[in-house]
Amino acid sequence: VPVYIMGGWHDELRDQGIIALLNLPASRILIGPWKHCMNPGFGLLQEIHRFFDTYLKGLPTGLAAEPRVHYYTMDGSGGGSWHSATTWPVPGERSERWYLSTGQKLVRRPPSRAAVSSFTVRTDVDCPEGGVGPFMQPCLHPGQGLSVSSASLSHDRIITGNPVISVSLRVDYPDANLFAYLT
Repeated sequence: VPVYIMGGWHDELRDQGIIALLNLPASRILIGPWKHCMNPGFGLLQEIHRFFDTYLKGLPTGLAAEPRVHYYTMDGSGGGSWHSATTWPVPGERSERWYLSTGQKLVRRPPSRAAVSSFTVRTDVDCPEGGVGPFMQPCLHPGQGLSVSSASLSHDRIITGNPVISVSLRVDYPDANLFAYLT
């Protein structure tokens, strides 16, 4: 059964969609810059109709001949462009490994010893810019949580793929949510 997964950059469905893409041969994925239900500049409803016309009605829409992966790349100035690929990860992807070092810095070489940091989680923080309902997004407050940075990069980079973070946590509650943002 064909599956078409549509997710945004801040959407937990994107990861689930990639898992489905990698495990279901007839699946497709569309990864865009919208937040949840918002999709300015892209005919999402038309794309949904094409999918159903193709796989439920058997109409020749051309969808089956297109690459299975469509993704949006932001250009840093608020704009960007759509790309397509036959596989995920996209052909030519090159992974980079970064390490947390002392002073809350990201470095290219493993540090001589593990970096340790601690902070207190505040549950009373208000997030008025976070939105409500399907438009709600996590909000970041300066000074909350742990923030790490690297030295300035020597050149522009296009980042496409699935960032992976590995951390060891010690918490004083039975469970904890961890949110990591790559900016």
